[in-house]
Amino acid sequence: IKELKEKMLGSGMPWPGDEGDQRWEQAWMAIKKVWALKWNERAYFSTRKVKLDHDYLSMTVLVQEIVNADYAFVIYTTNPSSGDSSEIYAEVVKGLGETLVGQ
Repeated sequence: IKELKEKMLGSGMPWPGDEGDQRWEQAWMAIKKVWALKWNERAYFSTRKVKLDHDYLSMTVLVQEIVNADYAFVIYTTNPSSGDSSEIYAEVVKGLGETLVGQ
């Protein structure tokens, strides 16, 4: 947790609320929960469906400041459905993006 805290503080990104050890522990637990999604049932069946070896999967966690917004979006520089790198694919939702990340 100490390393995470140093990287976050070193990035200049403000940390909301209490910056005590309990808050950092909560952040670390949330990051580990995201990493654990690699091994859930949905990920397992999705990778089998497209014949992707599970060992080749990687997980990334983006930690960023949340801003109050009317819309949230994700833009892929390669179409994730077709794998075509000449296509840009975007998803836009109303609100802060829970619909995007909760799929």
